[in-house]
Amino acid sequence: MHRISPKILAYIQLHTAIFLFGFTGILGRWINEGGLSGSVLVIYRLVFTLISLLFMPNIFAEIKQMTVKERWQIAGIGCIVALHWVTFYTSIQLSNVSIALSCLASTPFFISFIEPLFFKKKISGLEVILGAFIVGGVICIYGFSADYRIGIAIGITSALCAAIFGVLNKNIAHKYSTFSIMAIEFSGGLVLLLLTAPIHLSLIPYKSLYPTEAITWWHLITLAILCTTVAYTLSIKALRHVSAYTAGLSINLEPIYGIVLAYYFFQENKDLHVGFYVGTVIIVSAVFLHPLLKKRFGEN
Repeated sequence: MHRISPKILAYIQLHTAIFLFGFTGILGRWINEGGLSGSVLVIYRLVFTLISLLFMPNIFAEIKQMTVKERWQIAGIGCIVALHWVTFYTSIQLSNVSIALSCLASTPFFISFIEPLFFKKKISGLEVILGAFIVGGVICIYGFSADYRIGIAIGITSALCAAIFGVLNKNIAHKYSTFSIMAIEFSGGLVLLLLTAPIHLSLIPYKSLYPTEAITWWHLITLAILCTTVAYTLSIKALRHVSAYTAGLSINLEPIYGIVLAYYFFQENKDLHVGFYVGTVIIVSAVFLHPLLKKRFGEN
């Protein structure tokens, strides 16, 4: 029996994580309907995820080996992760799952400019062009809907945050274990949200600060363990063998998975138009053409 190559395994891990990330939109809408705002939801997600990480081996021993500067840097990335989540779930609140997920498709467009800044690489014309096609696909999907302007703007902000932390995670993924990175990142994100609670609670509408139904608790636990601990473990491991741009481009399948799930659970297809199908074809085509074009034009 042939062993799976690290590269192939990384792609399997990445796409499993992407499917789980796509399901977070479904869980987010259910939790929002349970009365929690996007920011409160994220606080619970971080708390439950950190509790699950306590059962992972050698986390504290490895964290002690890090320098103080490294801990602060990783915690800072966690603040960006928290902002990404808050803006993502707020976008769902102000629009719907399909809109919020499709906005994330602009992530590679941002990465094509951000990654060269951090890694001192030349900006790739191919990646910029593909990123522009992705943006065109996003425009086709949500079609300048006046009803969702605020939700779309917040969703694009979420994509920018996703691009930044994706690039920064690439820089640290090879240094330490996934679990120790997650523990510091999520601790940093939790501290940020707790310190800024008066601000985001006044800006983002909510009905309750805690779940009032048992099913909402189960949704939060599922979101934390399956769609966070497991999914982020897979994605960070995958980043050791694929570029941040490839990961960012591949993650454009997340809105596709999520939109299909939203169709099944919420019948959101009633709000979709022909632009959705055109945009979907553009996004999926860009995802699968990317590695072929990189090989054809000899880009690393």
